[in-house]
Amino acid sequence: MSTRAAPSQQAVPMLARFVPARFAQRASLRPAVMLIAFFGAAYSLFATASLVRRRNDQDTSPKLHTMYLVLIILYALTAAVEAFGVAAVYRSSIGLVKAYFLASVVVAFVVTGAECTRLALHFTDKSAIISACVSTETLVDSIAGTPSTSDIEDINIYCRALWQRNLYWDFGLLIFSLLLSVLFASTVATYLQQLLNPALTRQHHVQVHNFNTAGSSQYSYPGYYPPAGAYPPNPYGQPSAPPLYQPGFVPAYEPNAFVANPEGEKGEGANPFGDRQRLTTEQREQMEHDRELDAERRRTNPSTETVTLEPRRGNEARV
Repeated sequence: MSTRAAPSQQAVPMLARFVPARFAQRASLRPAVMLIAFFGAAYSLFATASLVRRRNDQDTSPKLHTMYLVLIILYALTAAVEAFGVAAVYRSSIGLVKAYFLASVVVAFVVTGAECTRLALHFTDKSAIISACVSTETLVDSIAGTPSTSDIEDINIYCRALWQRNLYWDFGLLIFSLLLSVLFASTVATYLQQLLNPALTRQHHVQVHNFNTAGSSQYSYPGYYPPAGAYPPNPYGQPSAPPLYQPGFVPAYEPNAFVANPEGEKGEGANPFGDRQRLTTEQREQMEHDRELDAERRRTNPSTETVTLEPRRGNEARV
């Protein structure tokens, strides 16, 4: 009886369609989601520290100061959500992973909206940002000495270049954050889909392809051959083969001798299969000849001796 839980009938998140189905069915996404959550937490902390540093600068307008404070809070909240995601994926709990998915989607929308608002403020509050930068740089130069007209012009050019550089930075950060949010949320949604339906995760086995088109038969050659070097080399060397034919070589085998070299000569050691180690060939032939003569004599001259049976001595008194 199978004890495996039946697939859940809950609805699959819509963002899971952004990840290919074959990727979702290949293997469990648990390690990937844990890595993504850890990277998201580290990135959120880095963005929070960068926004704190930029908010402390004196060359920003009051509106950007407020927007930086909002973004700092949102990125810190994002770091907390990603840290919660690491714990949720580690526990592999459907409820925790679902809560992490919903929280990550909400935070992604809020952070993206805040980044768009900050980018819009760079255009609408451009004059105030440049004026604040010029005032700050002029104050710094006045402390060092009286600023000249050329210095004021250089400061104005520097502040405009700084505004343009920050604009590029904010626009790139917005695009990068948006792409990461969609990718992370889609991966988490796919992992949640795997938890809701464990049958999606299938085990892959090595499939042997048979290209034999002549039909299956136990006597036919296999249609698939392994590549060269697929098996380890034979530790015993090449298989032995019968010796080649040599017309001029006739080995001299003796009945009671042990041939130990290819020249056919008798070896020095004793024959382990012989029963008479001290007999020469002539002695063995003479023994066989004597046995044959004895057998022939018995066969032609049968024995005519009379055997007399005598009673036992113990039975004489009874008679």
